[in-house]
Amino acid sequence: LAGLSVAVKDIVDVAGLPTRNGTAGGRWREPVRSATAWQLLAEAGARCVGKSATHEMAWGVTTPQIPHPRHAAHSCGGSSGGSAACVATGAAHGALGTDTGGSIRIPAALCGVLGFRPTTGAVGLTGVTPLAPEQDAIGPLAAELPTCLAMLEALLARPSTPPADATVPARVGVLSRTGRLTP
Repeated sequence: LAGLSVAVKDIVDVAGLPTRNGTAGGRWREPVRSATAWQLLAEAGARCVGKSATHEMAWGVTTPQIPHPRHAAHSCGGSSGGSAACVATGAAHGALGTDTGGSIRIPAALCGVLGFRPTTGAVGLTGVTPLAPEQDAIGPLAAELPTCLAMLEALLARPSTPPADATVPARVGVLSRTGRLTP
């Protein structure tokens, strides 16, 4: 990935760059450590060209603030629409996106680029703002298959560590006639 330009979805921490989670205001954070996924790409030689727009808190299948790169009246999809648009316009060779219910795949399809959603848990999510931790995944978007594959190989270079709460056993609650939830 030596010198590969990569746009990073704005829910993924990059040390020294603010993480805004697609919000116009509110509490932004400026992380001192990068997300595991970005660290892996950077270690492989990729360089971050900036943060890409996302639907607010990655909670949607649109990215309303970003027009489609070829058809302004159309949607570029979401929530990784900014990542797909960056690749489609040539602003970056590749991008990092996240996917809980189609957020890499939908924008990739709508913008005419490649997007790959790895199996949940295959790539560590440390440093990524969660939407649904049991379903979230982080993966590459690129204009060309060799670039997408090279990014994926870098992302899978180290086994991921499950989140601390992933080992907590499931609990089942039962709603009683009084409306109270009991374990």
